[in-house]
Amino acid sequence: MMRNIVSETRQNARATILLEPTIPKSKQGVDDFRVIGAWDSRYKLVAEDVWLSYPGFELNVDRFGLKQGEIVSLLGPSGSGKSTLLMCLAGLESSGKAKVFLDGTLLSRSLSQKNIATVFQTPYLFKGNVAYNVGYGLRMRNLAKAEIKARVEEALELVGLKGWERRSILGLSGGEAQRVALARGLVLNPQVMMLDEPLSSLDEAMRKTLAVEFSEILRSQGVTVLYVTHSKQEAFTVSDSVAIMKSGKILVHDKVKNLFSDLQDPWVQHFLAPDDWWLRFQSCTTQTVRTG
Repeated sequence: MMRNIVSETRQNARATILLEPTIPKSKQGVDDFRVIGAWDSRYKLVAEDVWLSYPGFELNVDRFGLKQGEIVSLLGPSGSGKSTLLMCLAGLESSGKAKVFLDGTLLSRSLSQKNIATVFQTPYLFKGNVAYNVGYGLRMRNLAKAEIKARVEEALELVGLKGWERRSILGLSGGEAQRVALARGLVLNPQVMMLDEPLSSLDEAMRKTLAVEFSEILRSQGVTVLYVTHSKQEAFTVSDSVAIMKSGKILVHDKVKNLFSDLQDPWVQHFLAPDDWWLRFQSCTTQTVRTG
């Protein structure tokens, strides 16, 4: 069942992993993902040997994992492979010998459809009203009409659209349409949610607002999340940990609060060079802690 949102300061970042070729001695033996198997109970989803090749591009990720209840952002420039990796993990893209495990069980198409919900940059809403769209997946599961109605109402309230069931899709703004898309995923009570650049088509003010709201909504449900974005500010607002990608590879994956330490890759150092967005993030975080 969905839980009501309690607005509060973001929880302490959960322990996560480093995927650097060289791991500092202080971190050796602690969350080194290369020695963690698919059966590790801390991880909701684990991927191994994800490899995919297109003309001019190669995705190559040895291992990657999402901890239970964690929000992980895949961050990197356009063309770095973020969305392609998400599609592989969601079971929407075949990747040769890749193995993806959900709670230690090898992911199949049916298991993926039942337990993973995906929200894309474009909402892909159907003609009709809001309730029709949010309840689509429940109808595909042949649930009773009364249960569908109740769960749709609950999901819409969760995303701030209480009472919008009969509103036409045609009259929605971009932000409202993405709320409907998020509700359509959450109504299924998925174990994992994957969001692929869900806010990138919105204006800056709306992106900032929805990044905070989406983070609160997802945390309130305790769902494990993979969040793809090219925005550093968005990634640090939403996530517990961030995995930085370049040219089809994950260069580093660490907790938000630790990401600026132990950096050994020059490109990552340059990519995360402090600038106005980071100063604004620190200021906002400090203000939230003081007033929360």
